[in-house]
Amino acid sequence: PTDVGAAKGHGTHVAGIVAAVANGTGTAGVSYGAKVMVVRVLDCSAGSDCPGNYADMADGIQFAADNGARVINLSLGGYADSATLRDAIREAAGTSVLVGGAGNDDSSSPFYPAAYPEVIAVAASTDTNAKTVFSNYGPWLTLVAPGAAIRTTANGGGYVTQNGTSLATAYVAGA
Repeated sequence: PTDVGAAKGHGTHVAGIVAAVANGTGTAGVSYGAKVMVVRVLDCSAGSDCPGNYADMADGIQFAADNGARVINLSLGGYADSATLRDAIREAAGTSVLVGGAGNDDSSSPFYPAAYPEVIAVAASTDTNAKTVFSNYGPWLTLVAPGAAIRTTANGGGYVTQNGTSLATAYVAGA
């Protein structure tokens, strides 16, 4: 699938942090050269808000786990709990490590799927190891990783600097 819509490049940014091959000019992924399985569950071609639902997320998680993903990066989510999503997470946790972004709203409210106990919930830090102004926080978090001013791969080639817990999540998933 192509990396289109309002979040154009999001998948490319995350995949670059995980697996970009070192080339001496841009950046190298944490696990450079690793295989990446692309599973799109949001419809970013439809408009600016990339609509999606937990059932599609659950299907994508199940697909990745069923097709051999050892680590599943979950750089997406929302604030509502979902039995469908929770069940998919529990099942996938039997074969895969699940890593989820904490969300970018400076909120302590649990953000799902990151807030499920089977998921490593990742918040974002600055280069001085402080919480970013946007990162969600709270006792449901597992780790904090760099998420501000991160250089990564750009959709269509080249490199870009981005912010977000999705980028922090990619560091943990790559490790």
